[in-house]
Amino acid sequence: MEQERAYQLARQRGLEVVGTDRDPQAPALRLADHVLLVSTRDVEATVAAARGFHAEHPLQGVMTVANDVPLTVATTAEALGLPGIPVKAAEITQDKVAMKTALSSHGVPTPAFREVVNEQETLDFMELTGPIVIKPADSCGARGVVLVRERQEIARAFSEADALSPTRRVMAEAYVPGTQISSESFLLDSAVHTPALSERCYDQLERFYPRFIENGGTVPAPVSPEMAREIDRVLLDAAGALGVNQGSIKGDLVLGPDGPVILELAPRLSGGYFCTHQIPAATGVDLVDIVIGWCLGEPIDTDRLRPSRSRSAVIRYLFPPEGTVHQIEGFEEASQMPGVLHSGLRLRLGEHLSRVENHPQRAGFVITEGADRTEAEERAQAALSKIHLVMKPE
Repeated sequence: MEQERAYQLARQRGLEVVGTDRDPQAPALRLADHVLLVSTRDVEATVAAARGFHAEHPLQGVMTVANDVPLTVATTAEALGLPGIPVKAAEITQDKVAMKTALSSHGVPTPAFREVVNEQETLDFMELTGPIVIKPADSCGARGVVLVRERQEIARAFSEADALSPTRRVMAEAYVPGTQISSESFLLDSAVHTPALSERCYDQLERFYPRFIENGGTVPAPVSPEMAREIDRVLLDAAGALGVNQGSIKGDLVLGPDGPVILELAPRLSGGYFCTHQIPAATGVDLVDIVIGWCLGEPIDTDRLRPSRSRSAVIRYLFPPEGTVHQIEGFEEASQMPGVLHSGLRLRLGEHLSRVENHPQRAGFVITEGADRTEAEERAQAALSKIHLVMKPE
């Protein structure tokens, strides 16, 4: 659980932690010193609960890890007079159409896009651009994100994205081929600091087609120093276009034929154990602790944002076939293999697993480290090969 790292670091500072979730059984709440039973996606309810708690026990900072709720965090921080990103910037990033509009209007490279209201508009756009990606305008976790190569695929893709959008809004964007990159950066004094880039792994794209399912990531990404600087330039321009000038930003990019292209930008710490495990293992930079300090109003020493070592860290996910879990073998052995930093299973015996359609359906993972990409990736594959799931077909 990624939130555990933030809890540990807060306690090392002598702080108590207040956890929020609508589910009283949420794993992170078991680690919290205080609990507010409120949905992290309900902005008004979270602000009200935080105000009530703050009146009796003054809060010193507000943050999130691996949760796509920057608007809740920003609004709560503003309401309590604590450091945070501008609420307007958070509002823009919650809406993919608004985000892309802001980026393109400021000249930031991003795929051609259009909000579409029906299948015909989607087809018209596709005839202009070629293959497209259809997605909800306001969802996350790759829910409803579909690659469309042929016109006959539009109807189903549009219907799925529409159903998975909380506001029933759909957008289409041109598909840009190239290496996909995850960035994790910190903005400070009009400069962007990116200790690590990760190459997103899509080597099972055809298995999951037409859905975009990422099955891991490798730090460092295979980019030259010149390309890394260009990525930083684009990230800084993108953050400025959205109105973010301080704090953490998470980027999804593709290295297209003409250079880096921003797919999405989020003013928060990432999920997928990127900021909590991979970056510290590969670079020695602890962005979670840095963000905690920033949320507390502490000055940030830029030396802490510079890598102190150069290693590799890899995460690979487990996506079993559809069926009911009958046996789980080899997980403990895999967890003890050389170079394995962390591992986890998110399934249990007797659980039914449906066809994989989004990232939250990841059934497990292993994180490994090594002297370089080759060693770390080989260790990850070796660990995964030890895990055997016996499934009963439905």
